Amino acid sequence: MNADDVKRLIRLSDQDLAAWALAHPQEFSAFREQFAQTVLADEQSMQLSYYRVRNHDAIKVHLSTAREVAVVGGNRSSKTDTMLAELAIQMTGIVPESLKGLYPTQKLRPPIRARIVCNSLAATLEPIIKPKLRWDQWNGVGNPSGGRGHWGWIPRHLLKDGKWEGAYSEKFRTLTCAIDSRWGASSLRTWSTCQFLSYDQDLSAHTGASLHFVGHDELPSRQVYKESRMRTLDVRGQIYTAFTPPDQLGSSQGDVS
Repeated sequence: MNADDVKRLIRLSDQDLAAWALAHPQEFSAFREQFAQTVLADEQSMQLSYYRVRNHDAIKVHLSTAREVAVVGGNRSSKTDTMLAELAIQMTGIVPESLKGLYPTQKLRPPIRARIVCNSLAATLEPIIKPKLRWDQWNGVGNPSGGRGHWGWIPRHLLKDGKWEGAYSEKFRTLTCAIDSRWGASSLRTWSTCQFLSYDQDLSAHTGASLHFVGHDELPSRQVYKESRMRTLDVRGQIYTAFTPPDQLGSSQGDVS
């Protein structure tokens, strides 16, 4: 069964498709398998479009236009995932189908400059954060066809040459992704960037240009928070902080008050 056959069958009404399936059981079985594989491949390369909020409270993160947003939850409550999905939306301009008509349009202003700050480059960025953004990395339990989880949020077609390696600089720890005109951007292909830092780096690493989006994975120190706030002032950027409340006062990275 070729692509033209699949397109023709997809355009049939439910009644006509059912009649065709009864008349051609073997061909229908092949069509069903091919269609399922096509959907799985599209979901992998374009996971952001399929994104659905698993925790109902998390939808407030995507709908908020506040300058500072706290994403608070226990371990494995998808707080980091929610923040990174929001990052992907703002970097690409792609609004997931589940948020169409709800997502505030004023938050869409790509291309943007973003920054994600985490506890450790080795222990957090590499094994946790980067896989949640890579289109070719499965995050979750079970396998992609029947498990619970998602592929990385940054769509494949917005990466240089369709490869993470072509879009991510290991030297500068910076991700560059395109804004595709099919998703409402201008006809010119433009680029958003996201820099990745850790709290244990020298404070000078946290200075620099203005930023439209800053994401803190766990609570930052007061000094890092102040630098993040300074970076977002002139462009009215947003700061997202995803964290689990500390068990004891003072056990976090630092007081952000």
